[in-house]
Amino acid sequence: MNGGLTELNCLDLVLDVAAQLPRDIVFAMNGPISKSWLDRVNAVRARNGNCLYYGEVEGSRLDLINFLRGADIGLVLKKSRRIDTLNDRLYTPNKLFDFVAAGIPVICSRQITLRTARKKGFGIVLDTLTVECLRLELEALASDAEFRSALMHSVSNAFETHYHYEVASAELLDEMLS
Repeated sequence: MNGGLTELNCLDLVLDVAAQLPRDIVFAMNGPISKSWLDRVNAVRARNGNCLYYGEVEGSRLDLINFLRGADIGLVLKKSRRIDTLNDRLYTPNKLFDFVAAGIPVICSRQITLRTARKKGFGIVLDTLTVECLRLELEALASDAEFRSALMHSVSNAFETHYHYEVASAELLDEMLS
């Protein structure tokens, strides 16, 4: 999980799922977080051992992308509110793009700007933004190495052929917003 770690970005949902999953499915998080949320992350880590908070990644965008390369799957989750339409169009796609640039497949919420993950074959869009739906998708990915590998190949190929920063960042934004 990358970016602002708040309820709006589904941290509550992620912690509820982490509490239900085995230790070998680890949730690594980075980004700004309040003390109350950090206390909740640490409580799940103490109980289950599967939540790690790394703080905010300092440095350039490339440093963030290199950090994200350590993940098996990225989570780009956001609760949908009418007030956040501009945020969904301008900020949320950046999170997706960071994971794509890192070659990491994603599980996304249903914002229109994130649906390209399913359309292009490098991620999963949750049918519903619930604990049960996220848990089932994570368990399925954990048990299917072949599917994870196919997603990783698709996301790496998508970045190299279409979504490279220097080549087509405008194309990706246009695609996400269409």
